Amino acid sequence: MSVEILQRGTLTSAAAALIPIVLGQRYLLVLGFESDNFNSQTVTPKFSDGANSGAAAAGTLTIDTQSTVGDTFTIGSRVYTLITAGDRQIKANDYAAEIPLGANLAASQAAIVAAINGTGDQDTPDPLVSAGSFAADDSVLTARTVGTAGNAIATTETFTAGTNVFDAVTLGTTTAGTDTFGRVSAFPTAGSTDSSGSPLAFAAHGQLEFAAAENALLLVPSGAVTSVRYSLSMIASVGRVGMVGR
Repeated sequence: MSVEILQRGTLTSAAAALIPIVLGQRYLLVLGFESDNFNSQTVTPKFSDGANSGAAAAGTLTIDTQSTVGDTFTIGSRVYTLITAGDRQIKANDYAAEIPLGANLAASQAAIVAAINGTGDQDTPDPLVSAGSFAADDSVLTARTVGTAGNAIATTETFTAGTNVFDAVTLGTTTAGTDTFGRVSAFPTAGSTDSSGSPLAFAAHGQLEFAAAENALLLVPSGAVTSVRYSLSMIASVGRVGMVGR
């Protein structure tokens, strides 16, 4: 049996992992728990049609005081810097990362929204969020992709004015991101068990060979999952379905 690794990653209790797969193709899933506390954490593989109709995470940025030149705020890994109007330059090949201060608070608020949404002069949209227009000095930032993963998008700032703040250090306080996956079905359990003997609810290191019954693989962590490594490979030759080792 030869395999080709398609995706690797790490699971935590914060979100399920959704991995595109090909219906009917054979795969090998490998899970490795980094904690010895196996009894309190499990990962259950399931099939899904890949659709997520859950909610997008959202947070609120409050700007009620005119900003100061040099103030910054960060969304994900993208750092935005407030600069003097007319001094705008390309910053790390990201023109939108520099926001010229407006003549007043309302103009500066509009410039911030334009920079995030990519609607200003030569701006590029923030890859992670969109920004709503300021209302009562608040702008709601919404993750561009629905799901619990949006709850981990960082939102931090270094504004001089103490009232210019995000509502939290990540999205998810204004609206929590949620996962609602379409057409979820369990793996067939006949002849397939995890390393603890339970049908397809991994509580320890294990490997599982399977044929895809849908076009997405859903890995659902439960309990106090802190760090579980996973690897999904495509099998080039037909092999036996079931537990193939630990």
